[in-house]
Amino acid sequence: MTVLIALLVFLFSAQMGDSSALGGSPEYTLGASQVEILSPREDAVIASSTVQIVFRFLKGRKDSGEHLHLLLDGEKWGTVKSSPVTLKNLSPGPHSVTLQMSTRDHVLLGDGTTVRFVVETSK
Repeated sequence: MTVLIALLVFLFSAQMGDSSALGGSPEYTLGASQVEILSPREDAVIASSTVQIVFRFLKGRKDSGEHLHLLLDGEKWGTVKSSPVTLKNLSPGPHSVTLQMSTRDHVLLGDGTTVRFVVETSK
C-alpha cells in the first residue's frame, strides 16, 4: 500500500510539471509551455522596416509562464503576452528575434525560440 501511494505521488508530481520527482531540478522542465514563431519564417527577406512577429503556444498552458521576453538582435526589446507583436523602424540588414517564456518573477522557462530574417528596404 505504501509503495502504491508513493507511486501515485510520483506520477502526480511528474504530471504537474515537478521534475524534482524525476531526480531533476525543480525548474519548469515538464510543465513549461513552448512557443513557436509562425512569422516571419527563418531566413525570410522582408521589404519593410516594420515586421510583425506572429507566434503560438505549442505545449502546456499559456499560464505556465506569465509572459514572454522578446529579444531583438540579442538585446531585450520588452515583454509580450499576445500575438502578433509589431516591430517598427528596423534598420536594413539581418535581424533575429527570440521569444523566451518567463514567470511572473522573470524566471526563464527554457532557452526560447529564435527566428532570423533580413530587412531590405528600398531607398
